[in-house]
Amino acid sequence: ILLLTISPNKTANWMEHKCQEKNVCFQRYQTLEFVNKKKRRFFPDQPSLSRYLKRLDDSGYMEDFWNLVLLAHVLYLKGINMLGKNIKLIADYTEEPCKKDKNDPYCFGKKNGKTKYKTLTFSMISGDLHQVIANFKIKKKQDKLPLFEKIIKTLCDNKFNLVYILIDRGYYRKGLLSFIKKQGIT
Repeated sequence: ILLLTISPNKTANWMEHKCQEKNVCFQRYQTLEFVNKKKRRFFPDQPSLSRYLKRLDDSGYMEDFWNLVLLAHVLYLKGINMLGKNIKLIADYTEEPCKKDKNDPYCFGKKNGKTKYKTLTFSMISGDLHQVIANFKIKKKQDKLPLFEKIIKTLCDNKFNLVYILIDRGYYRKGLLSFIKKQGIT
């Protein structure tokens, strides 16, 4: 919506039309037209979407779902030539406050008011465009190398050429730096 500078209403109507054209519905149904003459929506309305997202969250697939949405957006941008082949990858943490809980594997810190959740955010720069690629909620003592491997493989599999990776000193680990060097990335 932001990229194409069109209204959410217009976007939702466009998505509804495209879903109808492809006969793709986001829910099971038995009737296309209700007693009150309203027709079933193929693209979910807000309450339906909220219920769907809650089920995703309850099942533990929310992170995977949104990372696929982000990847789809990146591939769409590439498809309409807004992203070039050569990209710069950025990895950084975003932090949100959390209540001190020593049993919470995601809550970092020891003092009340100083504890935080950490999310590893991967983004890319291509020309003037800065685009988020994926977000991963980080556990205490979690190895970040598999996340870097996954993102780099995904980008390479989709024909992107990583010319540069920007990481701060918090990522300086021998295994990670060796992996980046082996990939031929600055």
